[in-house]
This record gives sequence, C-alpha cells and structure tokens, in this order.
Amino acid sequence: MEHISFLSGAFVFIMIFFAGFVDCIAGGGGMITIPTYLSIGVPPHLVLGTNKMVMSMGTLSAVIRLIYSVKIYWKTIIFGILFAFLGSLLGAKLISHLVNYQLMTILLLIVIPTILIIGTFKNYRAESSYLPTTLFYVRLVLVCFTVGAYDGFFGPGTGTFLFLSFMYLLSMSAKESVTNAKIVNLSANIGALIYFLSIGTIDWCIVMIALPAAIMGYLLGAQFVLKANVKWLKKIVTFVLLGLMIKLVFFN
Repeated sequence: MEHISFLSGAFVFIMIFFAGFVDCIAGGGGMITIPTYLSIGVPPHLVLGTNKMVMSMGTLSAVIRLIYSVKIYWKTIIFGILFAFLGSLLGAKLISHLVNYQLMTILLLIVIPTILIIGTFKNYRAESSYLPTTLFYVRLVLVCFTVGAYDGFFGPGTGTFLFLSFMYLLSMSAKESVTNAKIVNLSANIGALIYFLSIGTIDWCIVMIALPAAIMGYLLGAQFVLKANVKWLKKIVTFVLLGLMIKLVFFN
C-alpha cells in the first residue's frame, strides 16, 4: 500500500497492539491481525508476510523480556526449537498437498472443545514438575514437530496449542509454559519469515505502523504473564479458544 489514512493507521495500531497483548499471553493473535490487515485493503498476497514480520518481531521482544524472569529449560527446549522449525518447513511444503483446509477445520472443531472441557476440570499448573525423562523427550519432539507442521500449513492458535501442550504434557508451570512455548513458536515463525522476505511479499508501509504497536502489546503481555494470577491466564486462553472456534465456524 502506498498510502494509508490516519484513521486506518490508528485502527491498525490499536488492533495490532491488542493482538500482541493477547498473543503473548495465550496465542491466537493471528485471529485479530489478519482480518485487520484485510479490512484496510492490504493485498491478500502481502498479508501473511506482513503478519509474520510483525508478529515474529513482537514475539522476539516478549521472549527477551521473559527469559530474564522465567525458567527456560535450554538443554531440552533446543530440541523443540529444532523440530518446530523442521515441522514448519515440512508443513509449508508438503502438508497442503496431503490434507485439505476443510478437513483441518473439522479436526480443530473437535480438538478445541476437547481442550476447553479438559481445562474446565483440570487446573493450570502454578508450579512445575518438569522431569526430563525419555518419555518427556518423545513428547517434546512430537509436540513441537506436529504443532510446527500445523503452523506451516494452517496456523491459527499455534501459540495456544504449544502453551497447553507444554503445561499438560511436559509438566511445566503455566508461566514457564508461556515463555518456553513462545521460544519454540518463534523458531517456527523464522523459517516462514525468511521465505516471505526472500520473495518480497511484505507491506513495509503497514509494518512501520504495526510493528511498534505489536512490540508494545507483547511487552505489556509479558508483564501481565509475570504478574498475573494463573486463573487469569486460564480465562484469557479460554477466550482465545472460543474466539478461534467461532472464527472457524462462521468466518471460513
């Protein structure tokens, strides 16, 4: 876009700020950012690249803020980073030929209510019971590769699924799960971002407006994660999952 009005720019700034805040805490920011870009006339072929650029840099800012205050299991999370990156590449190149969009939507409409039901009866972890056993590594690799592939092919809710998997399957506390999952999520984004940069499908005019908003939103979200009660994290994740389900049912 060569020109954007003041009102459109203000709208983008506010929406991307809110998306960054929500995405940092619970994932699902793409449900807000992508419709925002489309609504102001960003060409569809530039939307994904623009969104990946803005949200990746926002995620990076949140990770930098969180790693100084939350335990990062670097010796194990490095495997998650690697397999999420590989999964994302594979998802982008192969999965679209094997699985159609409608089938993925149906699967999510089964998975999301299941997660919501589990969350209703199972509390979020306030404390970690992390134990790097062989089973732990198997779960870590499967989770990160599978969710990475999902991110490469489809994407909505990737951060949410990683967060819940790290907490329920890898036994990290809620706050540790947010931070460790964000690091893995960032690695899954980098491959796609490199690709979009290489083919030039990024609207830099929008990036100049959206990027500062995203960074501010992510940093505020990171502060919320550090200070908030675990019950509030649960409420926001529930909100994101319900929003994703509504989007899949009514806006696809």
